[in-house]
Amino acid sequence: MQADLEAAATRGKFTALASLGYQNPKNSLTLQDHLISRRHYLSYQLTDNYSVRGGRFLPAFGINTPDHISATRQPLGFGQGLESYNLEGSYIGDKTNIFITGILGRPDAMALDREKGAAVQGAYAIYDKTKLGLSSFYGKNRRGTRTLVGPYGLISFSDNLVLLTELDFQFRSPVGQESIAGAVNSQKLSYELRQGFWGFVTQDWSRQDFKNERTTAQAYGVGLQVFPRPHFEFNLSWQRQKLKAFSEEFFDYAWLMSHFYF
Repeated sequence: MQADLEAAATRGKFTALASLGYQNPKNSLTLQDHLISRRHYLSYQLTDNYSVRGGRFLPAFGINTPDHISATRQPLGFGQGLESYNLEGSYIGDKTNIFITGILGRPDAMALDREKGAAVQGAYAIYDKTKLGLSSFYGKNRRGTRTLVGPYGLISFSDNLVLLTELDFQFRSPVGQESIAGAVNSQKLSYELRQGFWGFVTQDWSRQDFKNERTTAQAYGVGLQVFPRPHFEFNLSWQRQKLKAFSEEFFDYAWLMSHFYF
């Protein structure tokens, strides 16, 4: 189980944010071993459109969704608990968003051997509620290098029917080994059943190595996202997953996530 409390304060053009969470590490001895700050940063608003920030957070890449089970989040290194220290510059306009991030890894925990590199993300709103974007990432650690690139889209067919879709290509160059190319793909189609109640279906597919069929994974799911009141969210998901490296059968998984904003 994970639980996090996050708070932010703004003074003038500066904003400071910090989180405090609970974890279950191995060989924990004291309460302090269970406490963690997954996100903390300081940002500065240069103008109405330009801002910079530095601290520990996930670099901007693809669709920033709290659905950690998505094939485009945790498996690619953008899930909760994989935050790194970064320096970021951004432009947020009426139709165009651009994020450029320098990734510094985890200098506070060198044993983790987290990647250092850069990420660039851009998106353009072609219609009022439809946005298309492109992301790229380059990272390097002692084990080798990794490059990611891919398009994504947030497409509104109507006020109550929305599609999130992302396709990323991954190119890895492990030290002393041949390069490995693969891809991941994720879709989420949501429909507002009634005000504050969204039903959705999901589909995920990944293949870490195009040359190795056993690196294929796929999942299909349904769920319900509920907003009972402003700043409260509950997300119940059920998925059938198959990892060919372990089995040819599908297995069932269920998740319940909640977010509260004050």
